[in-house]
Amino acid sequence: MRIGLRAGLSPARIAAVRRDWSADLWTRLERLLLTAADQLMDRHRIDGDTWTELGAHLDTRQLMELMFVTGSYLCLAMVLNSADLQPDPGAESLPAALEFAPRDARVAVPPAPGGSSAGG
Repeated sequence: MRIGLRAGLSPARIAAVRRDWSADLWTRLERLLLTAADQLMDRHRIDGDTWTELGAHLDTRQLMELMFVTGSYLCLAMVLNSADLQPDPGAESLPAALEFAPRDARVAVPPAPGGSSAGG
């Protein structure tokens, strides 16, 4: 989130990613990118309709980059969360609306409808 803030994203826009990315503050391409990232996280693949629509906006290299960047951040998140790494003590604070609950206070995420996402 700090990277997004430094890149000029507003706290409201960052918070909207977690709440409602269908909001009018996203362009059609941005909504497609968010949809693709969610599909990659949930099912480990981008569905055909999303892929086709993304293909109208992005070339093959950009589509591959989307998958690699999303996967790289997932891998980084798994390492940071599993190791329970915390930001450096001198790191700038996030706005309160963007703070995540401590690990022990989080609610378990229910499984996706239709069962396991293993194997796509």
